[in-house]
Amino acid sequence: MSYHQHLRALPPSELVLDPGWLAEHMTAAWERLPEEYAAGVAHAVEKDFFVHALLYTGGSEAADDPSDVRTLPVFGGRPVFREDGEPPFAVMTPEQVARTAAYLAQADFDALWAAAGEQLGGTAADRDHLRALHEQLAAFYGRAAAAGHSVVKAFWF
Repeated sequence: MSYHQHLRALPPSELVLDPGWLAEHMTAAWERLPEEYAAGVAHAVEKDFFVHALLYTGGSEAADDPSDVRTLPVFGGRPVFREDGEPPFAVMTPEQVARTAAYLAQADFDALWAAAGEQLGGTAADRDHLRALHEQLAAFYGRAAAAGHSVVKAFWF
């Protein structure tokens, strides 16, 4: 079984907060993922997004709290519930994207790992994998923030 978190940056003027529109938009974006990833407007994480979220919250689950920037990178954003019963989309405002980009840019991966690494597997391979995910996510949010974009997250199971 494969499951992914899919992030897509777009100008807020193009965003429609309608579950049907989001489903159509994100499905089409998913089908174009290689091109959109190369263009820097999309990012995807396979399977590890739950573990990735724990990296930012010190190894423990944290309630989704828009004022807690640590919860924004992976699961943060306004939920838009789908009509088909699939997991909701999460939509981040440009302000949330900018806060997230700033947080990830200043986050010390080694300190994050020191706080959460044992709960996340603790091996050198786990550490290297999460470091790469962290760097990729920081770059994605940095580009989105610089462009003033919103970010839509979809979860494909």
